[in-house]
Amino acid sequence: MILLRVLLAVMVIVVSAYTFFTLQIDGLALFEIAAGDLAAMGWRGQFVLDFVCYLLLSFIWIAWRHEFSLAGIVFGLLASQLGIIFFASYVIVVSLQCQGDMKQILLGERRALV
Repeated sequence: MILLRVLLAVMVIVVSAYTFFTLQIDGLALFEIAAGDLAAMGWRGQFVLDFVCYLLLSFIWIAWRHEFSLAGIVFGLLASQLGIIFFASYVIVVSLQCQGDMKQILLGERRALV
């Protein structure tokens, strides 16, 4: 579990740094650039579409894990908009709260008891 947490922390740090430099170069034009890549029907667009699917899946899983409560929907929306920076941080916090119990991490505390 420690290695997973370290990997997630490294992801947060690296993507945050990369995002900082990208913001300096491209500004907040993320959606315009992504839409253009999708419209071009090339590999960059395929990557964007694949990434959007991952983001949607992270939203669904987090919301489901929290039984579609308001907190779960908010956390899911944050994960779907902020990507791995939020999602990895969320998994680190949840893994600490669940003391590394993967069943609780994946299913949520109530479902893990069944």
